Amino acid sequence: MAQAQQAGSKDPVPLSATLKRLAPFVKPIFPRLFCGFLCALGAGIVALAIPQVLAWLVNVVLHRDGAASEVWLSVGIVAALGLVEALLIFLRRQFVLNPAAGLEAQMRIRFYKHLQRLPVAFHERWGSGQLLSRSMSDLSLLRRWLAFGAMMLVVETVTVITGLVLMFTHSWILGLLYLLGSIPIAIKAYRFRNDYRAASRRSQDQAGDLATAVEESVHGIRVIKA
Repeated sequence: MAQAQQAGSKDPVPLSATLKRLAPFVKPIFPRLFCGFLCALGAGIVALAIPQVLAWLVNVVLHRDGAASEVWLSVGIVAALGLVEALLIFLRRQFVLNPAAGLEAQMRIRFYKHLQRLPVAFHERWGSGQLLSRSMSDLSLLRRWLAFGAMMLVVETVTVITGLVLMFTHSWILGLLYLLGSIPIAIKAYRFRNDYRAASRRSQDQAGDLATAVEESVHGIRVIKA
C-alpha cells in the first residue's frame, strides 16, 4: 500500500507502481474479478450480436414472400439475446461488487493502522481532514476503479475492436469513414483526460482542506463559544 507520506505528492505515480502495490490486496479476490470480467466481456459480445440479428431480419426475412414465422423467430432471438445480456450484467455485479467492497474495507483498515505507527511529527505536518479524505473518498474511488473502470476499459476496447472487424467485413468504406470520424473525438478525449486529471487532483486536495477546516472548527467549537 502507498505510504501516507506519498499521499499528497503532486507528481503522478506510474500505473505499474500503483498496480504493484495493489497486487497483495487484489490477489485473494482475483478469481471473482476475473469471472466478472468474463461476464462483462460476454455481455459486450452479446450486445454486438443483436444488430447482426436485426440485419438478418431486414435483409433476409422482411421481403415480399417472407414467412411470418421467420419474423417471430428473429424477435425471439433478439429477446433471448437481451435476456442473456441482462443476466451477464447481473452476474458481473454479483461477482465484483461484494469483493470490491471488502477490498476497500481492508485497505481502509490497513491505512488506519499505518497512520497509528507514524510519528507525531508527521501528524503535525498533515491536517487530519486530508488524511480523512484519503481514507474515505480516495479509497472509494479506487474501489470503483477496480470494480468498474479497469474492467470496462478492457471490455470496451475488445468490443470496439470486434465492432470494427464486423464493420469492415460488411463495408470497408463505412469502416473507414468511422475511423476518420473517430480521430477528432480521440484527440478531444485525450486532451480532456489530461485536463480532468489536473482538476480531479485539485478537487481531492480541496476536499481534504475542507474536511480539515470542518474538523478543526467542530473540535474547537467549545473554545469558540467561550
